[in-house]
Amino acid sequence: MPSRRNLTISEQALVQMVTSSIEVYKKEAIGLILGQKHKKHYLAKDAINFQSAKRGYVSVDVPQARINRLNYVLGRLTDSRVIGDFHSHPDFPETLSSTDKEDLKVSGLTLTVLTVVRKAGRKGHDWHIKDKALSGFVGNRYHVKLLAFEYDKKAGKFFRIKIVCPHLKKLNRL
Repeated sequence: MPSRRNLTISEQALVQMVTSSIEVYKKEAIGLILGQKHKKHYLAKDAINFQSAKRGYVSVDVPQARINRLNYVLGRLTDSRVIGDFHSHPDFPETLSSTDKEDLKVSGLTLTVLTVVRKAGRKGHDWHIKDKALSGFVGNRYHVKLLAFEYDKKAGKFFRIKIVCPHLKKLNRL
């Protein structure tokens, strides 16, 4: 049975995931999502990127020691907990790779957000939610699409979940 959960993304978490992904565009970004997990939804309050990740054009790697170090620090600086991770796919594809899926299973997390960044070349439509994904243009340079996936450990399957973004109107006024 598909997940009925959704993901609510705060402005701060959205800005961090998008800027992290655009900053290293043509290479992949990766980071952690901080927030809360409830029975019916995830709440992403913040996101933190891994600055020292080994970035490639189709992969990104963070040594386990760095993940452990960041988790240690977060546990002593905030009461928010790690609820998932995010990573980018520059230009393609809009789906998780087999490596992405395996990495999430091994991490013990159940939420991942995929940020797909493409060169835009023109001003496009406003930010909106369609087919459970959040997408829009950053100026006339980049088109960004965020897709959220939940791993159901019992079923051993991944499901796309709906993204909710309470500040879409504010985002579209900018």
